Amino acid sequence: MSEEHWVEVNIEPKQCDKVEEIVKGPVRATLERVKETKISWHYLYEPSVRLRVRFKDAESKAKGKLILEEELNGSAWKDMIAEYAFGGHGEAGKEYSGEQETYGDKGWEIMQRFLETGSEIGLYVLEKGVEKPVEFYASRFSHCLLDQLGYLKNFKKLGWLDEAMFYFKMFIAYLKQTVQNFGDLRNRFEELLKEQKNLYASLLRTRRDLA
Repeated sequence: MSEEHWVEVNIEPKQCDKVEEIVKGPVRATLERVKETKISWHYLYEPSVRLRVRFKDAESKAKGKLILEEELNGSAWKDMIAEYAFGGHGEAGKEYSGEQETYGDKGWEIMQRFLETGSEIGLYVLEKGVEKPVEFYASRFSHCLLDQLGYLKNFKKLGWLDEAMFYFKMFIAYLKQTVQNFGDLRNRFEELLKEQKNLYASLLRTRRDLA
């Protein structure tokens, strides 16, 4: 496992509805300034803007961090940024060093490419716009990626069942997390969650019969 030189910064906008302006503004400006020394980069809404940049070595990382600080403290963005903090996985003061342990060495290389491509697409959409609603492109991206990863290899027997079950499984997982945040509605969400788990179990049995 080779050492990676990352800088993570979490940027909080002054207004929640201005979060995308952070990406078009200081994130874009910073990327232009470090384009010769970065290896990979991506951003996420977590829910503030989490920017990560991987640099070639420790020296370029140190210089890149100074550039980030200079850019984020610049007068051009003072009315946009409430605060920012360097860290790891959103924890101030921590160091982000990549996620090889989570994905494996080869998997992490692939994931970096995926995250960077997604960030480039997201930035393009923010800056130039697209003809159709973002939801349309998100659905096509996810469908095509699952197709390429083999979820439709049994299409003649199962149709879109494997792909549908993937989305359904993710729906259950995210619903389970969401339930914890809904206070008075928690019991209703837990009932819905139980129903969805039973339905998923039925789908699994149906898939086994069809296969």
